[in-house]
Amino acid sequence: MFRAELQDWKIREIRFTNFDKPFNVHGFGIWPGEDNTTFYLHAVNHLPLLVDGEPTDEADSRIEVFKVDLKDMTAAFEQSIEHPLIKRPNDIFSLGPKEMLVTNDHYYSRGLLRSLEDFLDFSLASWTNIVHLKVERSVPHPDDHSVKGETQAFWAGFNDTVVGHVVADRLHNANGLGRGRHGEVILGDASGGKLTTFTWSPETSTLQDKHSIPVNVNLDNPVWFEDPYATPKSNASGYVLAGLLSGILLDHQARDPEARIPSAVYLAREKGGKVEKTLLFEDDGEFISGAATAIVVPVDPMAEADSAVEGQRSGWVVVSGPWSRAVGVVKVDLTEWAKTS
Repeated sequence: MFRAELQDWKIREIRFTNFDKPFNVHGFGIWPGEDNTTFYLHAVNHLPLLVDGEPTDEADSRIEVFKVDLKDMTAAFEQSIEHPLIKRPNDIFSLGPKEMLVTNDHYYSRGLLRSLEDFLDFSLASWTNIVHLKVERSVPHPDDHSVKGETQAFWAGFNDTVVGHVVADRLHNANGLGRGRHGEVILGDASGGKLTTFTWSPETSTLQDKHSIPVNVNLDNPVWFEDPYATPKSNASGYVLAGLLSGILLDHQARDPEARIPSAVYLAREKGGKVEKTLLFEDDGEFISGAATAIVVPVDPMAEADSAVEGQRSGWVVVSGPWSRAVGVVKVDLTEWAKTS
């Protein structure tokens, strides 16, 4: 794991401590710590399922919890969370140090039926869901062995009770989770080209106010970009959508480590009852292959060399994905997009 300094783009490694398991990481979420130098990291780990001590092609997935300290650049392992509702986990929306939402992106683990989940439409293949998980209590455990049951998780010598329930069901290809403009939960339908927003109610532990936005992009992990330099005449805020240009080929391309998977990054928003989007970045797969996530880092308009040009706006797009050979950083012009009149 690495930390990038946004001022000069210097990269520093964050070391994992007290953790010696395989780490086949997928999606993750973060939650603030006790001060501005710490945070909790919740990460999906697809461990291989062991049968008679031997690994199989099936996954024994769980959520790993780390506490990250930016002063000493370490990620200390704290907890492994397991629950029967964690079936095919993809991404995490953190709600607290020991509370989170998790997407299950497929019903089937392999074969033709798994592929059909991606290609069939909403009415025929809405088989995925979002699960709410919360560690309710910790009691001393007589030994340090993991206890795996319907509501059990293991944490550093403690036997924690983990309560889980489905909070959104019958979803099509539930994939990445992001945080919205006002703290909403944003869900990406990877193969369906649709954003869905929800409001989380901590009082009832439910997702409410479901709202879907068709964006016609094979998106993965949607993120809301809030423009900190917005004015009545200039606002570049929008949904940052990283995705594939030929998503229908992914099932084949993903099996080839040398494949070049064309990708793009868009900004999207609802305006006047319509969905607008603009292309920020596009690559044929040579540099960024299979983009899965991106963010926009805004540039202070007053720091620009040509800041005298009224309304001139720009930002840095940071993009990568599981098949990419690097993390891409490219400066883009946001002037036209930011115009509000």
